[in-house]
Amino acid sequence: MTTHIIDDGPVYQEISAPLHLVIMLGIAAANWPADVRELVRWRRPAVSDAAAG
Repeated sequence: MTTHIIDDGPVYQEISAPLHLVIMLGIAAANWPADVRELVRWRRPAVSDAAAG
């Protein structure tokens, strides 16, 4: 991203990478779980009573 900002290219090339970063951060924030522990919690498949017995 720094290369795009420092480079002497057209304006649309200089703001492209930071704009994509902001968009991706917005998408990540919108899908972020309310409880951060859900990100690292191992999920085991639910076992139904019929399969267990």
